Amino acid sequence: MCNAIPAGTENATRCAAEEDLRRSCARWQAAFDAMVTPVCIMDISGRVQEYNKAWCDFVGKPEHEIANRPCWELLHGTSEPVPDCPLVKMRETGRSEVSTLPIGDKWFEIAAHPIARADGTICACVHTMLDVTARRQAEAREEQLRNELERRKREEALAGLAGGVAHELNNSLNPLVGLPELIAENLVDMLPPGPRSAQILSQLDDLSRSARRTASVVRSLVARHIPPQPVEASPAPGAASISANGKQILVVDDEPLQRRLACTLLEDLGYRTQAATSGEEAVQILRVAAAREEPSPFDLVLLDMIMDGMDGVTTHREITSVYPEQRCMVVSGHTPSRRAKALATLGCLCLTKPYTQETLHEAVLSALNGHAAAT
Repeated sequence: MCNAIPAGTENATRCAAEEDLRRSCARWQAAFDAMVTPVCIMDISGRVQEYNKAWCDFVGKPEHEIANRPCWELLHGTSEPVPDCPLVKMRETGRSEVSTLPIGDKWFEIAAHPIARADGTICACVHTMLDVTARRQAEAREEQLRNELERRKREEALAGLAGGVAHELNNSLNPLVGLPELIAENLVDMLPPGPRSAQILSQLDDLSRSARRTASVVRSLVARHIPPQPVEASPAPGAASISANGKQILVVDDEPLQRRLACTLLEDLGYRTQAATSGEEAVQILRVAAAREEPSPFDLVLLDMIMDGMDGVTTHREITSVYPEQRCMVVSGHTPSRRAKALATLGCLCLTKPYTQETLHEAVLSALNGHAAAT
């Protein structure tokens, strides 16, 4: 007996299978086209074989100009793969590769995923594209902010270094600027008249002038790294009418030479002085007086800006918390602009080292007269 399938039944089976295949292909293409990400399938040479609607729309060419064309020609307008092409890297490594590449004015994360035969050899790849322009721009902004932060840190470090060097140099120059005039004044009455005496006085003047020129060079060098924003003492109207006699000044400086210099110059002008070796000691002296319910024993407190422990700004704040009306003046080898601003808002004068006896006297008179810092 023959088991052959009737011809009509075979044709019907084949037609049903073909219909199922068409439906399956239609569903696959519908799913493929539903993807908003541009996707295509390329052979191993990089020629486009299949693609979804998003890929076609992105390329912007009719279908007959897309099929079997190299992807780099369609996407980048080049005759060969672009640098860092993920397809080239995939062929070399045999695994999925991803690269971030520019196309026009946008950036895309482009991936090549291998398709292998049953024997494991790669015959094609799935090519996907993800628009990462927004992420790239955000990363660029973050990088810019990081670079700006690093630049500011470097500038601040350089400014701090320059300020520290200026502070040390100006502290060293301060006696060379301030003392020669005082020595010369004392020697005038001690030296006999004559050329030799005149020569000694001239040499002292040369010493002072040279120190002032050096201080000017230091300020110029520092100004290259720190925008100058001077906050200097200036004579107040009527300041000269204030007498130094009987005025008591507290000199606060952690460097013995600077304390002695300030006290010497002030006492020569007729002021009475007391010295404190730190901001903490100065605050304690005033707290003792306040505990006795006595007025401040000082008409003026002369503060060094940069000291171990409490600096000038902190010491000023602590002193004025004890005696709110206490007049203070800050002296420094270098005054950073932010500190100078902070002191100016507190109505505190700032005098920069090195200073002469004359500039110190003018600043003290201004402070005693209640004149605010010149900005």
